[in-house]
Amino acid sequence: MNPLMDIIIGIVFFCIGCFSGYLIAYSKKKGENRALTEDIARLTDEKQKAIMSRYEIRLEEQKKLHNFIFENSSIAYLIDQMAINWGKEFKKAKGILDRNYPHWRNSDDARNAIPRLIAWLKEEVETPIDVDAYKKSTLVLVEIGKLALDPLIAALKDEHWAVRFGAANVLGMIKDPRSLEPLIYALARETESSGVMIKICEALTNIDSDWGNNKAARIIVPDLISAINDEANWRFRGEVMNTLGEIGDPRAIEPLIAVIKEENLDDIERGFAVSNLVKIAKLDVQPLITALMHEDEHIRDVLAEEVKEYGYQDFGRNPKEWWQEWWEKNKERKENTRNDR
Repeated sequence: MNPLMDIIIGIVFFCIGCFSGYLIAYSKKKGENRALTEDIARLTDEKQKAIMSRYEIRLEEQKKLHNFIFENSSIAYLIDQMAINWGKEFKKAKGILDRNYPHWRNSDDARNAIPRLIAWLKEEVETPIDVDAYKKSTLVLVEIGKLALDPLIAALKDEHWAVRFGAANVLGMIKDPRSLEPLIYALARETESSGVMIKICEALTNIDSDWGNNKAARIIVPDLISAINDEANWRFRGEVMNTLGEIGDPRAIEPLIAVIKEENLDDIERGFAVSNLVKIAKLDVQPLITALMHEDEHIRDVLAEEVKEYGYQDFGRNPKEWWQEWWEKNKERKENTRNDR
């Protein structure tokens, strides 16, 4: 055999042997690395499980401690927790109060908490719901109920509009008839905020949908008529007119007609006057006959449309005598209806 060929074959076999050895060593090392990686992953997993287990045990201990504290808390503490929490925590505190202290609503702790809760009404009304500091004092005061009635009535005279607003809101949710007259008188005193007037009217309607026929409502009519002269805030003035419309006292008819006839009156404010005039005068069309002859064509149109809403015959902008003729024919029936009222 050729010596050169033997050398070449030897070199080839040597290379093959070296490569084979390398592959074997590489596979062995790779196996060791894989095993090491698996060991690390297993140890990491076990460590994480151990940490989670300890965390869950500690969390469960904290929950038990929290529940123990809640279950053994004072009425005052639980009332405050209701006022600063929402959802499950609110229901949880209320549940513990109802279960452990069945008479908590009449307790001294509840009585002592009322001034604090009323003071929080200011923050509650002024602060957006999504802010952490927002308090649920309204709901707690509603839960306390009748014990909070007198302090809430007193709060209707608070110097800050938000407290008055909140107090009226709570009284409307409690719906105790004893708060009806104080709320009515609060309407006459309110000279700052149309929002407070709206909330008081809502509260009155919640308590008694026929509150306009209450004796106190008739008493405050002169004060409300005087307030109509406040032209500084059209929204406030409009709510005064709406309140007069709810009461329905005919003494407000002439003042409302006077408002309609004012020069430079915007359509929104005139709309308040017109709708409430028709609402009050729906049992006595005579004042409307006068108002419908207003020299301003736009005002006559608006009045005619409002009158139709209350079931009167549609004479559109026909002359005054047509309305007068209709009234003479229907006067007796309308007056009998008014007397029955």
